[in-house]
Amino acid sequence: MFGSIYIIYRTICDANMRQKYIITEFIKSKELKDIKEQLNHVSWKSGLDSLCSDPNNIPSNYKSNLETNLLDYESWNAAIHNNISFHNFVVTKGWSNIFISRMKEGDYYKPHVDEHIIDNVISHYSTTIFLSNPDEYDGGELSLYLNGEIKNFKLNAGHAITYETGIPHCVNEVTRGCRDVLAFWCESHIPDMNDLDALRYYSKMQKIVESKNNYEVFDCLEDYVGSDFYQFQSKTNRILKKYGLRTNVVQSMKTA
Repeated sequence: MFGSIYIIYRTICDANMRQKYIITEFIKSKELKDIKEQLNHVSWKSGLDSLCSDPNNIPSNYKSNLETNLLDYESWNAAIHNNISFHNFVVTKGWSNIFISRMKEGDYYKPHVDEHIIDNVISHYSTTIFLSNPDEYDGGELSLYLNGEIKNFKLNAGHAITYETGIPHCVNEVTRGCRDVLAFWCESHIPDMNDLDALRYYSKMQKIVESKNNYEVFDCLEDYVGSDFYQFQSKTNRILKKYGLRTNVVQSMKTA
């Protein structure tokens, strides 16, 4: 039986378990400036050319945008490694190549779901990083279909939304200005979303228990087995063993 801490905080943590996306500040102002400078020296191609499916079989009105590859991967890899909140949400195993999408007035991306394998990476999570501020363009919202509702996202430059790959989404037509975003896909160490949700949940539980009791020492074995700490620890270890992961995965989630 779980202890009182589990019961009190279950409702709070359950809300986080059902969360299908996270918003983080992914790129700082200096890196953002460097990326925008790169855009002055790249060649653009039609977004239809980059579709994983045969572009010849895709209707021409499926999407309208320009795309290019990111040039400076070294600084970008550093940005990924430094985003702890992102890593804790995804439990990152690897990621795809990074590309930049540009949409001008009249451009759009019709409703779709992302491919499940991109650049030989199993895509468990999709990430869109906004390079343009909201006041630089009208329209162009990223719309996600979440829990039966449409949610629109138009974030400040440098901020990103990471969401489960497979969620239906689209980009609304840009009616003014220019919308630049950076996109990539990630593979998770824990591909089962229910297991990953549970691991997030129990990491929050352990943080709550440890902040309340520090590291409690038990004299009685029955008290230990009935404690919140043991209940969390045993269920967490079960998930980590299932995927062959070390406990430092949980430690990093607790310190975020």
